Amino acid sequence: MENSADETEYEDVYTNHFVTVPPLLYRRWGFWRLMKKVKRRMAKEDIQMGEPFSLYGVPYITFTSRCDNELDLDEFRGRLSFGNYVRLVSLDDYYPLHCGPVRITLVKTKKDLIGEIRIGNNVHLAGTIIVSYNKVTIGNDVLFGPNVTIMDCSGHALKGRGERGELDRLKTAPIEIADGAWLGQGACVLKGVRIGKNSVVGINAVVHESVPDNTVVAGNPARIIKTLD
Repeated sequence: MENSADETEYEDVYTNHFVTVPPLLYRRWGFWRLMKKVKRRMAKEDIQMGEPFSLYGVPYITFTSRCDNELDLDEFRGRLSFGNYVRLVSLDDYYPLHCGPVRITLVKTKKDLIGEIRIGNNVHLAGTIIVSYNKVTIGNDVLFGPNVTIMDCSGHALKGRGERGELDRLKTAPIEIADGAWLGQGACVLKGVRIGKNSVVGINAVVHESVPDNTVVAGNPARIIKTLD
């Protein structure tokens, strides 16, 4: 017999480890002192950072595991890396448009699958949200407008959201953003998508299918507008 709505079993699905410190400590430590402290804390968690690596505000970096697995931080070590000349902007004060904090989350939902994020050289993130259950790869010379979202998982099952066993039904697929791509403000890139080399994604576009090299897409869902010479 199926459970009625008030008999459905629900569960707390995640436990979190927050790598970076809250911005409430600005006044206590001072801005640039805090930025140095954040970098040291990231390095302690074996997050790889090239040179130079610039922070403007505190990014929110989180390691997450399902509650029925012990959160083993060693499993996350080395799974987040930044190349050279990477800048993370998490404050409006350093950007002409509104942007929130950069938010980066690695998620483990299965024993053999842990999120992984690889970011290349000369990449600019501004209020960017990256959530990885599988793998997100960002090439070199990639530019993000403010508040872009990248997520390689559906996040929830279509049915039975919040019910026991939902995490086992989640679908994931790796995302790749190739060299020279430019993603406009508020764009959203969904699981399994590849953004081609030198391609452009318009403001607030929702990209659910891969984009060829040298192509401009826009809209919800994103459609090809033109091909670049």
